[in-house]
Amino acid sequence: MKKKYLKILKIVVSVLLLGILFSFVDFENVLQNMLYANISYLVLFVFLTIIAMLVSSYKWYVLASSQGFNKSFFFYFKIYFVGIFLNNFFPSSIGGDIYRVISLSSNKHDVSKASESVVIDRVSGLVTIIFLSSIFGIILIISEETEVIMKFIVLFIVIFAISLVLFAYLLDCKVMQKILKVLPKKVLDYGKNLRNFTIGKLGLLSVGYSTLFAFIGLALSNYILFLSLGTTINPVSFLSVIFLISIISSLPVSIGNIGIKEWAYVTLFGVFGVSATISIAVVLLSRVLQMGISVFAIPFYLANKKIIKKEEKLK
Repeated sequence: MKKKYLKILKIVVSVLLLGILFSFVDFENVLQNMLYANISYLVLFVFLTIIAMLVSSYKWYVLASSQGFNKSFFFYFKIYFVGIFLNNFFPSSIGGDIYRVISLSSNKHDVSKASESVVIDRVSGLVTIIFLSSIFGIILIISEETEVIMKFIVLFIVIFAISLVLFAYLLDCKVMQKILKVLPKKVLDYGKNLRNFTIGKLGLLSVGYSTLFAFIGLALSNYILFLSLGTTINPVSFLSVIFLISIISSLPVSIGNIGIKEWAYVTLFGVFGVSATISIAVVLLSRVLQMGISVFAIPFYLANKKIIKKEEKLK
C-alpha cells in the first residue's frame, strides 16, 4: 500500500515539475530545436550510447564472474539491454535491476550473489560520478570566476565525497562496529560481502569501467547533443555540471527522473548561459533516442521471458 502511494507521489512530482517548467518555456520552440538537430551528431550519439552499454555490460560481466556465475558476455549484454528497455518504458531503475537479478539467478541460493553484483554495479557507478563531479567542480572554481550557487553545490558534493572515504576507512574501527551491530545479522553479512567485493583489483576495475562509462555515456554523448543544436559549452563548465546532474537525476523523487532531470539541466546549465529551451530540447532528444534504441531489446525480452517461466516451473 505504501509503495502505491509513493508511486502516486512520484507521478505528482513529475507532472508538477514539468507543468511549472513548460509554463515559462515555449514548448513549440523546443520542438523546433529538436526537429532541426544535426542528424550526424544524433547518429554519433546513438553510436556512443551503444558503446557505453557495452562497457557497462562488461563491467557487470566481470563483477558477476567473480561471484562464480558462468555466463557469456553476450548474456550480460542482452539482460542489461532489456533492463534499459524496462527502465525507459516502465520508469524505475529498480525494475530493470530486479530483472537483471532474476535473469542471472538460476535458483534461490544465487539470488543473493546476483543482487550483490547488481548493487555493486550501481554503487560503483554512483560513487565514481560523485568523485568526478567533485574533481571537475574544484577545477571549475579554481580556473574561472563562478557564481555562488555553483560554489555552494561543489562544496556540498566535495564534503559528501570526503564523508564516503571516511566512512569506508572507519568501518573497521571498534566504535563503528558497535554501532553497526544494531542492524540485523543478514544485513551485516550482506554488507560485509559487498565490501569484500570492492576491495583490491576488482574494486579498481569496477571504478575504471564506471569512469569510462561516465565519460562516454554521460559526458561525451550529452555534449554531442548540445552540439547537434548548435550550442557550445566550455568543456570544464560542462563536465562540472553533467556529472552533478546525473547524481541529482538518480534521486528517487519522481518517475524515471522525469521532471527533476529537466529542472537540473535548465538550472545548472543556465548558470553558464544556456537557454532553458536548448536544455529541455537536449533532455527530450536524449530520452527519445534512448527509448528508440531500447526498443531493439524487445526480442531479447520476449525470449528471456519464456526461459524465466520455464525455470519457475522446474523449481
